[in-house]
Amino acid sequence: MDKIYNVNIINKNNIIYLQNEFMFVSFKSKNFSNNINNLLIFLYILEHLNPNLNITTNSELIINQMMDIFPNNILMLNQELKFSTIKFHDLIQPMIFKTYTLTFIKNKDKILLGKKKRGFGKDYYNGFGGKVQSNETIQQAAKREIFEECKLIANNLYFTGKLYFSFVDSNNPNIEGYVFTCNDFINEPKETEEMQPQWFMIPEQITKENIKNILIALPFDKMWEDDIYWFIYMLKSIFFKGYFILDNKNQLKNFILEIYDKPLICKGNASS
Repeated sequence: MDKIYNVNIINKNNIIYLQNEFMFVSFKSKNFSNNINNLLIFLYILEHLNPNLNITTNSELIINQMMDIFPNNILMLNQELKFSTIKFHDLIQPMIFKTYTLTFIKNKDKILLGKKKRGFGKDYYNGFGGKVQSNETIQQAAKREIFEECKLIANNLYFTGKLYFSFVDSNNPNIEGYVFTCNDFINEPKETEEMQPQWFMIPEQITKENIKNILIALPFDKMWEDDIYWFIYMLKSIFFKGYFILDNKNQLKNFILEIYDKPLICKGNASS
């Protein structure tokens, strides 16, 4: 029998928190229905990774929402369930980050990923991006990196997420990453010295009925380990912010993720 994977889900004033020893995820829409829908997306992801979920929650509303959708998992109600709040800003505020961009090219029912051919992240599939130079804005850097890595000329960029990374026992710098999507571009993607681009099919409209198919269709086993936790939100243009801690073998140790329904602020220039 596969190992049971335990998660606690707390509803506090219609903000939903999901946590265990590995993750702390919060769903911060002002609309409770949006929080439920975004929670369900995350539970689909967890079920894909860990088929035997053991879910404990303090909310009868959440239990009722999940009973039909996750009939094979253990659902338990504990109205005394407690949790410790983790403040995102307090964790990252004292740290120094290098600023990078990451852009995913979408074309109706396709998404373009690039297989890294050299350097950091070699052989991983990812979006297109890199370090922001001191003489350019973040959006300028994103467009430059897209052209350098796959020869597309990007027009409009949509800012959807912000990612922070720290590497334990490693010489890798802390990374602050601005995540964009782009569906307005010129040219056809071409292989470069840096990247080998490849289109992957995705549904044009992403629903809870086809999320599981997306998780199977995309090469998450050949991507950074954190990607699977926020990728669906990026595809659906749902705003997110995450902080991921990796070890010296680039394995994910733990993370914090926040899901919003309001736009994030994309500042103009890079951190030092």
